[in-house]
Amino acid sequence: MKKVTLAVLLVGNALAAMAQTEKGSKLIGASFFSMGFTSQDYSSTSSSYVNYEDKNKTKSFNIGVSPSVAWFVENNFAVGVHVNVTYDHSQTKYPSNFYTGSSKNTSSGTNYSIGPHARYYVGSNDKGKLFAELGASIGFYAGKIQNASGTYSTESKSRANGNFIGSLQLGYEHFISKNLGLFGSFGVGYSSSKMIVTSNYGPVDGDEKRITKIKSLMIPVTIGLQIHLEPCKNKE
Repeated sequence: MKKVTLAVLLVGNALAAMAQTEKGSKLIGASFFSMGFTSQDYSSTSSSYVNYEDKNKTKSFNIGVSPSVAWFVENNFAVGVHVNVTYDHSQTKYPSNFYTGSSKNTSSGTNYSIGPHARYYVGSNDKGKLFAELGASIGFYAGKIQNASGTYSTESKSRANGNFIGSLQLGYEHFISKNLGLFGSFGVGYSSSKMIVTSNYGPVDGDEKRITKIKSLMIPVTIGLQIHLEPCKNKE
């Protein structure tokens, strides 16, 4: 009798764990707290100076929110779409070069992007499951850059001309209830963008347009909530 009871409990737990991630279910969620630390390889050329090129390392911090929706096309495997809204702040110290002395650059702005993602759950625990998620997105960026050196200071406006972001994350989702889960994840990400920066140096020097290419490696850390909607059953 004890063996039969144990078997029934195990089957019941397995079915409860599968209910959240079974084929036909839907995920609606948002990462309400997302952080990332970035290391950038920076290469820039200028339209105003001949043979001018900057190469710098930039460290930045970002925080954002990402609402998403996904559908389980197979048990434990969901595909969907997400929207990212991220605020970024960074600071760079430029070494001296032929044209300028050392300077400090502070930038801030907001990145908007949209793209697909896929998530795969593993395990059969009714309390929670591990998962791996692969995502990509394209978007645009708008922000301000403040540059200060020993001789001058400027403020520039920037806009992205193509922005790609890709990431791979590993995480765990705890099922608070049958239809609600709390998840956390971390991983690695890569982004590539081409930005056009316009700076105003006053009535004497005029405007300068700078084309900047940025490639970034990221370590995203995400916490969020997920709503699990069960598939609709046809009533006979």
